[in-house]
Amino acid sequence: TVPPEFCLKDALVIATFLNAMQRQCNLVKIATVAQTVNINGLLKVGSKKMLKETIFWPFVMQVEHSGDIALDALVKCEAFNLPEKNLELPFLDVSSTLDEKEGKLFISVVNRHKNEDIKTTIRIEEGKVSSEGSVHTLYHEDPLAMNTYEEPEKVKPETQHASGFSNSFNWTFQAHSYTIIELSMHN
Repeated sequence: TVPPEFCLKDALVIATFLNAMQRQCNLVKIATVAQTVNINGLLKVGSKKMLKETIFWPFVMQVEHSGDIALDALVKCEAFNLPEKNLELPFLDVSSTLDEKEGKLFISVVNRHKNEDIKTTIRIEEGKVSSEGSVHTLYHEDPLAMNTYEEPEKVKPETQHASGFSNSFNWTFQAHSYTIIELSMHN
C-alpha cells in the first residue's frame, strides 16, 4: 500500500484541529499522533530518504511557538457555510496562548479562505505589547502544493521579524495560510 501524500490544505486542517485543542484545553489534557512515520504519518521514509510532510509543520509550529496558558480569543470576521452540517465557520480560526515565564503572547491563526487574504484588526485587552515581534507562516501560493523527495521544502514555515505592533494593530493573513504571531509582553 502506498502512503497518502499531503498538501498544504491538509496542513491547514491539522492547524485548525490544533487550535481547537488549545481552545478546549480544559477538556483535552494530552494529545498525540498515532502514526508518525509513513502510513498517514508526519514523516515519509523511503530508501535512504526522509520527507517532512506538509502536516508535519503545524505540529512543529505549535510546539515551538505556543505558551502553556490558553487565552480567550474572540473572532469577528466573514464566515462560510457547511450546509450538510448546518454549520457556519469563520474564515479565520484563532487560538491564543501565553508563556507567562518568558512574557510571550502567541496568536495562532488559520486563514481558511481559498483565494482571499484577510486583513483584520487584532486587539489585546490586557498587558502591554512590545513593538517588535516575530511572525511564523506556513504558506504556498498553491493550496494543493506538496512536499516530495524531489522538492522536500516546497511547503515549510518561514519566519520574519516585524515591528509596529501594539495593543491594537492591523494584520493581513494570506489566503490558505497558517500564521503564528509571537509578541513580547511588558508589565
